[in-house]
Amino acid sequence: KMDDQDDESYSNWTAQARKYGFNSYTGLTLLDADTNQRLAPPSGTCARFGGQFVDSQRLSYDYNSSTLTNLGGYCGMAHDYADWLAASGGDSGSAYLYGTFDFDNGMQAWSTLSVNKSIGYWTYDPPYVYLGPFHDTGTDRNLYAIRQLTRYESGGWKNLANTTKELSWDLSAGLKGTLADRFDWEVALGRARYTTDEYVRTVDTQKATDYFLGAQLGSTADGTPIYDLNEERWYQPLSGAQYNDLAVKAHNRADSWVNQASANITGELFQGWAGPIKFAAVGEVAKQGYRLDPDPCANTCYPLDVVDYGGGERLRYSGGIEFDVPLLSSLNASLAARHDRYGDYKSYNSDLGSAIGKQSDTTWSAGLEWRPLSTLLLRGSLATSFRAPDMHYVLGEPSSTQQTVIDQYRCIQQGYYLTGGCSAENADVYYLMQVNRRGTPDLESEHGRSATAGFVWDIADGLSLTVDYYKIRLQDMIKDLNRDEILTAEAGCRTGLTTAGGVWVNPGGAEYCARIVSRVTRDAAGRVVDIEQGPINIAQMQVSGVDASLKYRVNTARWGNFSFGLDYNNLISYREQTYRTDAYKNLRDQKIRSKLRGSVHWENGGPLDLTVYAKRFGSTQAVNWGTCTRFDDGYQPSPSDECRVTDSANPHFGDSTSRYFGRVGPAVYWNLTAGYRITPKMKVNLYVNNVLNTTGYDNKER
Repeated sequence: KMDDQDDESYSNWTAQARKYGFNSYTGLTLLDADTNQRLAPPSGTCARFGGQFVDSQRLSYDYNSSTLTNLGGYCGMAHDYADWLAASGGDSGSAYLYGTFDFDNGMQAWSTLSVNKSIGYWTYDPPYVYLGPFHDTGTDRNLYAIRQLTRYESGGWKNLANTTKELSWDLSAGLKGTLADRFDWEVALGRARYTTDEYVRTVDTQKATDYFLGAQLGSTADGTPIYDLNEERWYQPLSGAQYNDLAVKAHNRADSWVNQASANITGELFQGWAGPIKFAAVGEVAKQGYRLDPDPCANTCYPLDVVDYGGGERLRYSGGIEFDVPLLSSLNASLAARHDRYGDYKSYNSDLGSAIGKQSDTTWSAGLEWRPLSTLLLRGSLATSFRAPDMHYVLGEPSSTQQTVIDQYRCIQQGYYLTGGCSAENADVYYLMQVNRRGTPDLESEHGRSATAGFVWDIADGLSLTVDYYKIRLQDMIKDLNRDEILTAEAGCRTGLTTAGGVWVNPGGAEYCARIVSRVTRDAAGRVVDIEQGPINIAQMQVSGVDASLKYRVNTARWGNFSFGLDYNNLISYREQTYRTDAYKNLRDQKIRSKLRGSVHWENGGPLDLTVYAKRFGSTQAVNWGTCTRFDDGYQPSPSDECRVTDSANPHFGDSTSRYFGRVGPAVYWNLTAGYRITPKMKVNLYVNNVLNTTGYDNKER
């Protein structure tokens, strides 16, 4: 269970944490905006919140002088992350309908309809009240009022949680038949639509101000608003009705759709010297569209992290042809080519579509299969690829939101990262900044090349082994730079460090850092004014690895029939270059390097069958990879000084530790499937995912 700061490995505890414990996350406090001092709540306040809060003291420890400063009392969270869940179950349902009609002339009409509906619950940060700075007449101080709303007040976790509702459907119909007794053909029309409604719990700022602060009484000389804080309300739990009034549900909606028509034909062209030469041809035309409708009150009435605007449509035309050519009785070749064109962009809200133009390319693939033995197949392929940018990457409308974010560069620059001060508790690094986003109309399409080589070996009756090597290279790969990545990279580019104290690994080079730093605007005091998010093309990415699969089937007279499967992937290399002038580093160690999946299926010809699955994800870098190991008292030197303490006032002056390059993992999950056939045409299945209810990676340092 990982619901508190002290659940992390002791090797990561700071000197203050080892000596005095962790400061609990703020549940309820009044913070002096000028002195950073907490105003202690009245006795018994924290106990009123149903065990959600505990009496806490905000401690600050100066390691060099071994001085402890008490910054005041407050109500801390009893469990820092108790209500933080990426996903906590949900409900889903699906239906599928398929029908055919046979004509007398041999043609067949068909139609399919599939519908999927789901609802999920999640939260990464329950709703909270954050007011200030304001001047309080009762205390004659400039204050921040910070308060986490609790499940005790809301009536349960689901009333704290966010909700995502998804609905998708796909309707298709077509005709198929035979031409000249040689070629099979098919034409089809279809429409698909996907809609998602996201309901995010947040606090209505004006309602919270009215309830806790009342009417504004004026402003100070420097413009700070003046209020008279209602302390009786501030220190009392909310009723269910009061919670529902303050903690509103912001509603974001997104829709996407596609209309498509296609035609294909397959068959034998003629008899070649080693066998029939087969071909397949396909043609497609599709119109795609999407629309994002964020809550109109977002960041006006209440704070909301993600607010994206955009909507539009485009046309896609595609055509392809493929040949299967026997060269010898044991040697077969395949050749294919395809052309794709995306264009006729239209924006629903502006003339942005006219600036995009079109994206098109012709790609090809070629493969060989050779069977030197009846039990052995050798194969290889070469191919090119093309991928147009996602529509929102080019059609996204300019959007701007005020978000409260941790300034990571300032956190490192001011030394807060050494004392655990890079958090929402520190108003010097956690403050409002403008976060902007827009599409990139001149974004280039991704182009790629790939090569594979491998074999399929039928070792014995029921036993086979498949091994394939692959190498994929993408050029102009699209990377979407988000707020957190930009701030992390800016801090790394400027200092070479992370807020965890580790060495920041530059994914690019000087040009990458120049672009990143240019996306962050700071004022004369060094505080962030705004951040520019958005997609960019990176120079290239190359990945190589090996896939292997072992299958075995055995039938027994007494115990039934068993099928065993083992699939393995090993990542040999992963290289990424953001700009052509950047180093082309192998970043394999930053990724999950291996994956293993095994299964055992049992059936005995009766109505019941069982399958057990196991998935193993290999180790990955520990959170503090690249940092300096701590001294026994918890002090951690900086890697920029080669883990040597250079501060003459520090008790460890002149001493050094070693760098830590540990990993966490592996992660193992078990799943179970049971099926029961009621009739020859009816079967029910039971699926149990993560049978042992494990979190996978335990996030503990090795």
